[in-house]
Amino acid sequence: MRNWQRVSIERRAFIHLKVPLSIDFRFMSAWHQRQATKIIKGKAYDVSKEGLCLETEIDMRDGSLEFRETEGEEKLKLLPYLVSTDKKMKLELHLPPGKRRLVVRGRAVWYELNSERSLSKLKMGVLFRDMPGETLDKWVEYMETQIPSTLDNND
Repeated sequence: MRNWQRVSIERRAFIHLKVPLSIDFRFMSAWHQRQATKIIKGKAYDVSKEGLCLETEIDMRDGSLEFRETEGEEKLKLLPYLVSTDKKMKLELHLPPGKRRLVVRGRAVWYELNSERSLSKLKMGVLFRDMPGETLDKWVEYMETQIPSTLDNND
């Protein structure tokens, strides 16, 4: 009888760090309207210099999926953004210490829906695009300061 082992292959092209970040994000309009959507709250735990894995909570109401933590009373529906061909986003990254903030643009390149007990989550891989030089420098500086603490936590 053979013993089967699950083997995971790392396909990432960039170094990723496990660092918690609070993120406010919005999708840029997929229907050529000048206005972006409402602000949605999320977290990122897996970040790199080129992008991040964003996680946010979602609700199922009357058969449709909605972002749970959105500004205003009316919740934003999820489906129009998942089926859009160009998932452009604007992200506000809240960097500790001192809660510095960086505003960047990105594009969702993959997504995954998960349910854990009564909670549903959406995970999205976001690739940064057109990051201005000063913002990129601040982001790289932040990433480099996180490398020693991340390595210490993995031991």
